[in-house]
This record gives sequence, C-alpha cells and structure tokens, in this order.
Amino acid sequence: MSQNSQNAEKLVPATPAQAGFVAYATLAAVGRMGKDSTMAPSVKESVELAEMIVKAVAGLEQLRAWARRNDEDFTALISAFYGNVNDLESRLRPKDWWERLLKSYVTIGLFADLAAEVGAGTDLEHCRPAMTDFGYEEFAKPLLAAHVKDDSAEAARLSLWGRRVFGETLGLTREGLTLRLELGVHGTNKLGEMMTQMGHRHEARMAAAGLAG
Repeated sequence: MSQNSQNAEKLVPATPAQAGFVAYATLAAVGRMGKDSTMAPSVKESVELAEMIVKAVAGLEQLRAWARRNDEDFTALISAFYGNVNDLESRLRPKDWWERLLKSYVTIGLFADLAAEVGAGTDLEHCRPAMTDFGYEEFAKPLLAAHVKDDSAEAARLSLWGRRVFGETLGLTREGLTLRLELGVHGTNKLGEMMTQMGHRHEARMAAAGLAG
C-alpha cells in the first residue's frame, strides 16, 4: 500500500461546521485579495493578486465538491460564519495601501492557520489549496519589509495597526469558534491553546516583515 493511500485512510470525515469554517476562511481571503488587487499601486502587483485569487477559487470549488458529496448546502455552510466578514470590514478600514497590505497579510495568514487547524486530519485535506494562504505571505512580506527598513516611524505605525488587526480578527473568530465547538476544537482549554499558538505565529509573521507583533 502506498504512503498516500495510508495517509488517506487515516483521514476522518469532516463535520459540516469544519467544512463551513474552512470555506468561510477561503471566501474571506478571496474578498481581501480582490480589494487589494483593485487598489494595488502597480499592474504587476494587481496581476499577482489576481493569480492568488484563482488559487483560492480553486479551493472553494474543491469545498463545493465536498458539500455535494456530503449532501450539504454549500452556501449554508459558509453562512454560519459569514457575519464576521462584515464586522471586520466595518471595524478595520485601512487608510492607505500599506495598511491595506498589512491587514490582508495578518488576516489571511491567521485564517489560513486557523483553517489548517480546524481541517487537520479530516477529508478536507483533499480540498487544498484551501487551508493555505494562497501565496499571500510570499507576496506581502518582502514588500512590507522593504517599506519599513529605513523608517522606524513607519514601522511603529504599521506595527500598531497590525496588532489592532490581529486582536480584533482573533476576537471575532474566537467568538464564532466558541459557539461552534463541534468544529473539532474540543473544549475551551483546547481553544485557548490554539489561540495562544495563533498569537505566536502572528508575532513570527510580523517579525519576518520587519514589524513588531
């Protein structure tokens, strides 16, 4: 038996809530990248973002196929979490391109980390490139690092913005996950551990971009 076959046998069926959260995270990334593409300062960056959107949409189609196989309503799965997207957009309005870029860097990275945790060990592994950041970190990190390299005031400004984005995004997401512990994150202690882990990953992500988390 091949290694791939053995790994496939170990995967358990995802719950509708798990699939819904992963699909929500993927759709949220599409929305963020779409806005970034229209506001990008150059055609090159706009095209790169469009290519990432194509990857994310491919992930959505894989998740839609999962829903069909399991006789689930795809849009209903997402709807359980969708209100958080509107809440985040109303609370966190970037003032310029760099705040916009950092907002997406933080939120898409966080959603990718959470989706990977929620879907780990389930048949949602077959729905990749869902549960990834679709290449956003590789795109944004060098741009941010170069921008703040010789400007400590700008680094401080964006670091403060990044902390706010992360805090509010994590707070809203935790609220949604707490209400739906059937996601596979069993119990508040496990959820707390996962949120702490997300904080460490955020700090590492910010440091890689030359910013303080």
